[in-house]
Amino acid sequence: MLNLGVQNVADVVRLTDFIRSDFDTTKERGVTLVGDYRARWMAHDGSNRPQSPFRANSAIGSAKANMYDANRHSFEQRLRLGFDARLNEFTNLKVIGSATGMSGVDTSWTQSDSKGFNHQRLDTVDLTRRVKKWDVSVGRLTEPMGASGYWFGQSYDGVRAVWNGHDSQVRIGVGTFKHSTGITDSAYTHAVHEVIYRPPTAAELIGINRDEFPYDIESATKTGSDGEKKSSEDTAAPDSPNGIYDSTYKGKTDSIYFYQQLKELQAEYEAYKETLDLRWSNPNRDQELEKANAKLAETQQKQAQVMSRLQDILAKAYPTDMAEKKFSLDIPSGGYAMYEITNKNTGEKLYKTGDIMYNVNSSLYPEYLKEKAKGLIVSADNKDALVNPKAYVEKHGDEINQSVAEIAKYNATDNWSNYNNSELDVVWVKQPDGTSNNLMITMDNQLVIMSSLVT
Repeated sequence: MLNLGVQNVADVVRLTDFIRSDFDTTKERGVTLVGDYRARWMAHDGSNRPQSPFRANSAIGSAKANMYDANRHSFEQRLRLGFDARLNEFTNLKVIGSATGMSGVDTSWTQSDSKGFNHQRLDTVDLTRRVKKWDVSVGRLTEPMGASGYWFGQSYDGVRAVWNGHDSQVRIGVGTFKHSTGITDSAYTHAVHEVIYRPPTAAELIGINRDEFPYDIESATKTGSDGEKKSSEDTAAPDSPNGIYDSTYKGKTDSIYFYQQLKELQAEYEAYKETLDLRWSNPNRDQELEKANAKLAETQQKQAQVMSRLQDILAKAYPTDMAEKKFSLDIPSGGYAMYEITNKNTGEKLYKTGDIMYNVNSSLYPEYLKEKAKGLIVSADNKDALVNPKAYVEKHGDEINQSVAEIAKYNATDNWSNYNNSELDVVWVKQPDGTSNNLMITMDNQLVIMSSLVT
């Protein structure tokens, strides 16, 4: 039997320097200066293509040169200097810097605009530590990639750990190539640039900074980040709600800063009104008043449309909350209830008046009153009540009147229970013999609520 003494197959097929350690264990302790000089002439005989079609949202960037493929040539030179130092038996440090006529790495440009050394960069900072079979490196590193050991040619800032076996190797690490690539659009890479939207803050949506100034409308709309309070005569700060609206959003969008939109319409009406002659001595005053009233109606309609847009946004964003949020229709100022107080013993009657007030969101009114006042209660997502309040009131007039009567009865009863501390107005006192005066009486009385309302 013939024994040929076959060699270890792994030794036969193993490529020289393919699996190599990042740490040279044979290197002596000391410092080695390294460097080189390069002069390069670059010439490209391009095809000078016409303008190529591309996506509407493309950010052409560095790909533009490749798409056009123009003729170009240039001369450039590079000087590199550095050192490679073995600090101790297990630590090595390598630092290399370069100076060229162009900034960045070679792949960031195709034609040199300068022949000097006016741009410098740090190419390599590699601190490597040997720990048993592990080589741990940190700094600005380079990485051979692919089965053939293809050199990627770009450095990255990060950390790397390499485990070395006899015929295998494991390389792990993390870092960023930001300083050496930065290409966003090429034949292989396309980064789409988009505007990222965020929800507006409450102050941006409404146009009033209520968080900082809940009771001061001038400061809430004119004060900026410095916090300085403002009056009606002061100019709005550039970073205040008014300032931001005027500089950025005015005339461009109608979906935020709703207070400013309403104020603009009101200012337009006031400016128009100033052009009219509304003096009592003007013989044509009635015609001028008609113009003012017509402009007012137009302004109020536009303001209702502004509020309608705000309502649509809130109803879409918070449908449940808007449906559950209630508010009360305001009872016209000057409206009041009249009721009489009768003396059981003498028959004397005291007639008094009181305001008609109700707020569905106020804790001053009992819960059971909501059912009686339902004609006055409207949900926040009710568009009819917001856009055309007059038509809404006419349509629901019977329900509203019934609720007003119920609220009047409640107010009268509540006022009577607090009779001694009330601010009810005495209208007149009617004596049993039919005579009347406006004297106040205090005696054992009973409450009788009149069925009619006086306005």
